[in-house]
Amino acid sequence: MLLGCVPYVISYDHLCLEEADGLRIKERSTTSENSQHEELHFARIGLPTEAELTRPGFRIKIYTPLNTGPVLFLEPVSSDGAELKISGFNIYPTSSGVAASTQFKYWFDVKSAKGSTLVFTIEDSTGKVIGRESLRYKIRSRGFGYGVDAI
Repeated sequence: MLLGCVPYVISYDHLCLEEADGLRIKERSTTSENSQHEELHFARIGLPTEAELTRPGFRIKIYTPLNTGPVLFLEPVSSDGAELKISGFNIYPTSSGVAASTQFKYWFDVKSAKGSTLVFTIEDSTGKVIGRESLRYKIRSRGFGYGVDAI
């Protein structure tokens, strides 16, 4: 019987929004580590991790944490404190199981979107549409690491 370990490459990708009309990057990455807090090979820093889209009457907080794969969370905030809803293709409430522990109310399924533009509507508590948004993004590598499988 032959036993051994086989290393494999893990690419760490990140969703990057660019500043545009009303969209401001609030925070960028200062490190690029794997889940064991080791610096990635060919690590890239300065990738956007927090952004905010501001419109009259509301703003959308956007969080793109450093993760193995690209992920994006959304939180609508009304100027008057009223409840807002977001809906769109590949956008789901975080209570649907994925990242249910996050403070953000919605997540964007990047994998299912397959590079398509992030398009969503914002509704007030009565269901009235108060905004429609379309955000372009790019998936960038933030570095790579190695994993090991035993065989």
